[in-house]
Amino acid sequence: MKKKNLAPITFSLVLCALACTSCNGSNNACSDRYDSEMTLHQIRSDLEEIKHDLNTQQMQVSILEGKILNHEDTLSNLKRDTIDAQVQKIDALRRQVLTFEKKSAFFESKLSESLNELKKLTSFAHDTNRTFSQYRDKIAEMEKNISIQNQAIEEMLKLKQNLKEFTGVRQQATKETHVTYQVQAGDSLGKIAARFHSTPEQLMQMNQLESDLIYAGQELKVPK
Repeated sequence: MKKKNLAPITFSLVLCALACTSCNGSNNACSDRYDSEMTLHQIRSDLEEIKHDLNTQQMQVSILEGKILNHEDTLSNLKRDTIDAQVQKIDALRRQVLTFEKKSAFFESKLSESLNELKKLTSFAHDTNRTFSQYRDKIAEMEKNISIQNQAIEEMLKLKQNLKEFTGVRQQATKETHVTYQVQAGDSLGKIAARFHSTPEQLMQMNQLESDLIYAGQELKVPK
């Protein structure tokens, strides 16, 4: 509500009423009294209106003060909430930074370990390459030796085949040049050799005997 400035108006009316009273006091007392009452009534009305306006303004001021206090409380709460939120965000960021630093330190440690392992693996790879190179040389040498041995085995097989053929021929010749004799009681290798015009050594060779001991019933190869 717009404030009314009624104090100058009321003061003017009071002055006018007093002036009229002083000027016309002798002529018309009743009229003066009426005017005075009307003036007082108007003054009372103005005073009541002023009091009403003052009360209204006081109420408005109280309401405004309440609103201001509410706004101050709201601003204070908002400020506190904003500050709390910012503090929480800062704490969260600080925790994130600490976590990131820990993870970074962990990854750096793992990276250092990985680099060390890589160095070890590289060294091991070099050693392995050298070992493989040595193994290749040894394998080449073994293959060469195996090739030589295969050649020797082939030669031995050829010799064995030749020997087998020679043995077959010799056995065939032996079959054709000897007969089987069964040892009798009282025989000796010398007697048997003399009987078949041979020697004990020849009989031992033909029968593959290691000594000249024989026994009754034993079969011996003797020349025809």
